[in-house]
Amino acid sequence: MSKFSSFERIDKEFYPTIDPKSVPPNFLKHIKGKTYAEPCCGAGDLTNLIGDNAVCRWKSDLNPAGCGVAWDAMKLTKNELEKCDLVVTNPPYLKDVLLPLISHLSSLRPTWMLLPADIMHNGYMVEPMKKCERVVSIGRLYWFVNEWVVKHPFDYDELDKKWDKQVSFYDSMKGIKYYDGYLTNQGKPCKTEFVRGTDNYGWYLFQDYECDTTFQTRGDN
Repeated sequence: MSKFSSFERIDKEFYPTIDPKSVPPNFLKHIKGKTYAEPCCGAGDLTNLIGDNAVCRWKSDLNPAGCGVAWDAMKLTKNELEKCDLVVTNPPYLKDVLLPLISHLSSLRPTWMLLPADIMHNGYMVEPMKKCERVVSIGRLYWFVNEWVVKHPFDYDELDKKWDKQVSFYDSMKGIKYYDGYLTNQGKPCKTEFVRGTDNYGWYLFQDYECDTTFQTRGDN
């Protein structure tokens, strides 16, 4: 999720991968036709976005949300991944969780991880980046869906300036306008269903050997 989001952090870093832009063409072409494991599958949103570009042969999570089996990714072995060419996942970004995951999963299979684009510049990523073979740029992603409300009361001037077309009713006696539309988590009117993050993201491919890193654009307009 965005480092600068105003939303409260979700327990166990469960942020569903719901933005279609998270699987750009230059990422999909590297996994197309292959089999993979998703060890942080959550509700299965990432595997749904990948669709038939690749075949998911293993789905698990510490607390699966209706997708996969309950399994600690740090306890995966080559036995569980014997039918998988790759690992493809959106892992937790907390350093103490992420670094062991990179080391362990990449020792089993080449591992694609969806991570903040600038994470490579952190000091703790020096060693993992020695085994990063490729980074595919994505850009900004959204992680949250705004709420739609009907006849939400407002009594401040913002509605007069920007939102008259979405005001459904005005109570002249109380001086209150009632708004139909999306609200942000801060309770303010919003024009879009989704909350776009302020961070940029990319796909990182980690291997079990040292290598130079190739950087790619996302491959679309």
